[in-house]
This record gives sequence, structure tokens and C-alpha cells, in this order.
Amino acid sequence: MGFTFKGNAITLEGKQVVIGDTLPNAKVVTMGLEEKNISDFVAKVTVISLAPSLDTGVCDLQTKGFIAKLGDMAGVALVTISEDLPFAQARWCGNAKAEDAVVVSDYRYREVGANFGAMIAELQLLTRAVIIADAHNIVQYVEYLPEVTNQVDFDAAVATVKKLLG
Repeated sequence: MGFTFKGNAITLEGKQVVIGDTLPNAKVVTMGLEEKNISDFVAKVTVISLAPSLDTGVCDLQTKGFIAKLGDMAGVALVTISEDLPFAQARWCGNAKAEDAVVVSDYRYREVGANFGAMIAELQLLTRAVIIADAHNIVQYVEYLPEVTNQVDFDAAVATVKKLLG
């Protein structure tokens, strides 16, 4: 599959995650500048929402949309990851009144980009993607947007979460 950003061809570095894979782990940085691993956040259902930058309209809508639809669901870990600096992520969360959201950065180690096959080589930003894993960390849903500026399929992602919750 080819990928584009504003209609221009881009290259995603690494191997994309597919259904049946074990959810990759990666070191990330929290808004408080703490080092964590994605594995620190897993739950019965883990939703990884990758976004280039929270300061764009599409990423803002993606992040707010998932917080609204999944933020209060018991057994769900929603982890939003971008290349934004933790200070920008904290500002965004404050403005969005989403201080309790798990929003972490890949800026320091870039392991998310590498381990999820999600780093846009030309921009050094994460591509837009959603990966959902079950209680055994087995990936059950994957969506890498062919055009990075398009919106994710909220309905399909939420339906997958509900199915996994039983």
C-alpha cells in the first residue's frame, strides 16, 4: 500500500503492525518527562492512537474523539502517541480539559516510529494510525491511514473495542 501526506508520496520506516502480531513495546516520554514503556499502560483492551501532531485539526479531532468515545470505558487503555514535545502535549491536554488522558511522546527515542513502522521518513513525524490489542497483547485491529491528513475510522475502532470487551 502506498502512503501520502497532502497528496505527496511518503515512506514509512519499519515494518507495519498487522493483525495477529504481538503489540510492540517502545520507550516513550510522559508529559512529566518520565520515561515509560507502552507495556506500562496495557489493559484488557489497549488502543494505541498514533498522530503526527496534536496541534493540527485532524490530530486534535482524532485525540478528542477517542477520549470522548473510549476514555471512560472500564478495561480500556487509550494511549495517544505523537512526536510533539511533552510541553506541547501538556498544553494541548490542558486546553482540551483532558489532563487525565494518557498522551506520550516518541520525540526522544523514536522507538514507536521504528517498532510500529510508523515514522514518516520525509517528515520525521508519526503517521496517523490506530492499533488495538486484546488482553493477551495480540493485535486485533490495525488502521494505517493511506493519506495521513484523513481521519481514522472511529466506528470500526470502537466496534472492535466493544467486541473485545465482550
